[in-house]
Amino acid sequence: MNLATINNRVGFLTMLLSGLLTMGVAQWVVAGTVDVKKDNGVIVVSPTSNDEDDADTLMSAEKGGQDNGREETSPEDLNELNFNYFLTSGYAANDIKNIPSIGHIDGTPELDNSLSAAKSVYVLVNDDKMKLDPGVRLIVFGDGGSLTVKIANFYKRFIKNLAVLRVREQVGKQRYLADVENSFELIPAGSPVKFYDSERNLWDKARVVKTLPSETIKCYVAGGERGHDTWNQNDYLILTAGKKQGVVEGMTFQLFEITFNSDNRKERKRRGWAKVFYAGGSYCLAQILNDSESIASGFEAVYKP
Repeated sequence: MNLATINNRVGFLTMLLSGLLTMGVAQWVVAGTVDVKKDNGVIVVSPTSNDEDDADTLMSAEKGGQDNGREETSPEDLNELNFNYFLTSGYAANDIKNIPSIGHIDGTPELDNSLSAAKSVYVLVNDDKMKLDPGVRLIVFGDGGSLTVKIANFYKRFIKNLAVLRVREQVGKQRYLADVENSFELIPAGSPVKFYDSERNLWDKARVVKTLPSETIKCYVAGGERGHDTWNQNDYLILTAGKKQGVVEGMTFQLFEITFNSDNRKERKRRGWAKVFYAGGSYCLAQILNDSESIASGFEAVYKP
């Protein structure tokens, strides 16, 4: 074997080894890039919910999952949890008749004809041209009585969502059979019905970040969940100010009990804080963040920038 042949073979082996080394490095770089992208998809949790409570709850859920071995709660699950809180909270209206509805409850196929524990109900729609597809979700709502705060000239009705329905099939020209998917309270016959998606749209709009007011706003506690005279941490409250008074979602009100001493002098006692999660036209819903004592109707609520 002459010198030229040896040199050619050495050169070939050098090129081969160089090529293999280059391919290996390239594959390592590509694999590293893919892993980084995958890792970023898992560990980078940028709260985009527009709701500070969501972000706080998410961090708590993640810590709980790491410490206790529980499954971590995804942002979608947290959104659903918060939506359900909103869905089951009462709200205010001048008259239940002013709330748009598509129909009303028209009995049940249950043998005892009782709606108290019905698993399915009939819905009679208002418009014979309206068609409800199977699977469409509806909400039953009702009037829970008056909400009155005289000092604030606040005279409203307490409206409450009673149940979530899912349409099964059409059984008449304007009559549908629907299954009770989730019941919060008893469903009286004749209760009005609206689209589930309308509530979801309200919630989605409420989650958009707003600029907080730069001026002090004072209002009063009008009420909370029915069946209670007082409310505590994590309960919701209905306050007597809304968008018309400058209230937006995300504001935090300090709550005061108003009392009078022996000299008939007014005293304000700090009782807690509540954060607005939905602002209506002339009322808002707020969750009690903390309380030193139970919160009652008539308490003063003050927001200060």
